[in-house]
Amino acid sequence: MASTPATVRTLTASSRRAKWSGLSLVELMVALVVVVVLIALVIPLAAYLSDRANIHAAQQDLLKLADMLGERRQAEGTFPALAGTTSSSELFPSWQPNSTKFQYVIVSSGATFEVTANGRGRFLGCSLSIDQDSNRTAAARCPVGGDHWQ
Repeated sequence: MASTPATVRTLTASSRRAKWSGLSLVELMVALVVVVVLIALVIPLAAYLSDRANIHAAQQDLLKLADMLGERRQAEGTFPALAGTTSSSELFPSWQPNSTKFQYVIVSSGATFEVTANGRGRFLGCSLSIDQDSNRTAAARCPVGGDHWQ
């Protein structure tokens, strides 16, 4: 009979452990807070990187358009003489921009040109430009990366 109470105690202790073997509510809340903090850090970083990539793509588009205008000058002797502002797609219909967040316009007098990328949507107010002498300007309203253009 002496073995019976020990067996009962052992079963009771093991059943208590089995009953409490899951995570407590506090542990779940701590894990949830950690996940929320990580998400709060990642979302702005992703937006920053996306903005930076779009501005870099616009800068590359401007360089490509300036090169195309330079090639045209070599072939024809002058830059194309445009009346007013012309969109890049009118002058170079086969050219496709890397960034759809910008509208590209060209102003040319035959002796000079300026190509400008004007932001749309989130980039409204952001303006990047380059001229025939590779002088670069950027509006201060670009979200990120515009200062690397000058």
